[in-house]
Amino acid sequence: MLYIFDWDGTLSDSAAKITDCMTLAAEELVLKARSPDDIRNIIGLGLPEAIRTLYPDIDEASLQRYRTAYSKHFIERDKTPSPFFPA
Repeated sequence: MLYIFDWDGTLSDSAAKITDCMTLAAEELVLKARSPDDIRNIIGLGLPEAIRTLYPDIDEASLQRYRTAYSKHFIERDKTPSPFFPA
């Protein structure tokens, strides 16, 4: 028997990590910061869709740089596990 869990955002609360990494990526690209609430509203979308939702006018090259920056920050912070949601 195989069990599959949707860990991120279901069992563990990674919203703060995602919000921080999206903010850091925007700063790196010198894009206007979005509010934590705006960022939390895109959680669950694929990364390209999330970026385009936050920055509808972003060009493809900047979108790719944002993805790279976000991924770098997320991997750096992934050394510390996100907390579990309360039981």
